[in-house]
Amino acid sequence: MTEFEKLIYNKHLAETRSNQGKPFKLRQNFDNVDESTKLYLTKLANFFNKHKNININKFFKAPFAIYKDKPHLGLDFYLSMKAVKLYREYINSINRQSPDSDDAKMSFKLSMEFVIKFCKEKKIKFSDYVNYREENSMNSFFEHLKHGKITLLFLFMYPSFESQLKTVDVEIRQHILGDTFNDIAKMRVKFYNCSEQTKSIFKKFFDSAVKVMG
Repeated sequence: MTEFEKLIYNKHLAETRSNQGKPFKLRQNFDNVDESTKLYLTKLANFFNKHKNININKFFKAPFAIYKDKPHLGLDFYLSMKAVKLYREYINSINRQSPDSDDAKMSFKLSMEFVIKFCKEKKIKFSDYVNYREENSMNSFFEHLKHGKITLLFLFMYPSFESQLKTVDVEIRQHILGDTFNDIAKMRVKFYNCSEQTKSIFKKFFDSAVKVMG
């Protein structure tokens, strides 16, 4: 087994047990893993390597966030189209959170941490993030938003976000972002109508990154 396959095993273990309210201990010894589990891990590793923008933790967490009965789901379930559909539903639900909720504030903070790391890797200013694109590609934030690495609430902090959004044809935008595209107008209203305390928190986070990284 590769180190990546071991990581996938433990991420699945952690999300499954924690979302069911059960204790767990990350596996260290993989000598006795059965052959079917190894096969599932190999297929999942290939899947994640092919779709590098997928957030693995959120991919495993999605069914538990969507389903109320907290089912037990083996590794084989995550090789299904149903798992991909639930992942997309979960990402959309994150973007529908009330700006004043604790979850939204945490998602904003995680978005900022991701963008800081991305900007360092690409050697660009934090303030230039929404304008950044690879050669012959769309703005990078499209893929990041699609896979839940950033949220709409975070992107609204950039004055040029919506003008950059409109550089891509409407049909293409809708194809890439799915239901998130339809939520932009509603979430914009929620963003501007959130409490002054929430606005202050978002601004403090955002301004601190701009101050350090430009």
